[in-house]
Amino acid sequence: MTLRPIRKRQSTGSGNRLSLTIQQDVSIWQFNTLRGEGVEQSFEQALYWMKKADENGDEDALAHIEQYSKIIELQKKISIGDLVAKADLAAEYMALGSALGDDFEDEFYHKSLALAEEAEAAGIVATEWILALAFEHGRGVETDIEKALEHYRRGAELGNASCQQSLGCIYIKGEYVPEDKKKGFSLCMKAAEQGNGFAMKTVGACYQFGHGVDDSMDKAIYWYEKALEVIDDPELAQKVKIFKTLPNPDD
Repeated sequence: MTLRPIRKRQSTGSGNRLSLTIQQDVSIWQFNTLRGEGVEQSFEQALYWMKKADENGDEDALAHIEQYSKIIELQKKISIGDLVAKADLAAEYMALGSALGDDFEDEFYHKSLALAEEAEAAGIVATEWILALAFEHGRGVETDIEKALEHYRRGAELGNASCQQSLGCIYIKGEYVPEDKKKGFSLCMKAAEQGNGFAMKTVGACYQFGHGVDDSMDKAIYWYEKALEVIDDPELAQKVKIFKTLPNPDD
């Protein structure tokens, strides 16, 4: 989920200019309450103003409302000692920092890292993926590929689907490590079997192009369609429609 600038739904009438002014004010308040500039940082207030943005035609507001509501709920769970919620909130902060860019990324990356380290110390496996991302891309820490791989491998060994998917793609591409498409396919299949939509898409691509497995368009389409049950990917959906109209080389 990403945070996008305010965009107005089309409307007609003399109230357009006033409505746009309201949107601009809402956008400023929303960002200030997240940044804590001039006001106390508050996701509750950011949520309030994003709801105002929705009322005034921001076509992306509902996605942000969902994200802020989730963050508020996770913060409440953490306040009563829920350790798993720390891992989940670390992931939300990581995504938020990436979406908001330069004005916010350092703050939310550091918050994400702190929560992930606390959850990892408590044995929460899901944090391995967050820590791997942080070290791979330098989010809140100096880039360290060896540490990133260490976290990806540990998480994959412990059955974390996100780590299996990410590590699988690394082996398929030969990025940071010697290329090993069979190993990469195996890791992605493990993640796909756990319901990871991105892994399902990768498994489909492996069957389509014969990466680490014998090529099969029937199996490629099967896994692409499974992926589309989990992830929103209009481009993939269109490709599948086209594939299904073509002669099947498996026949």
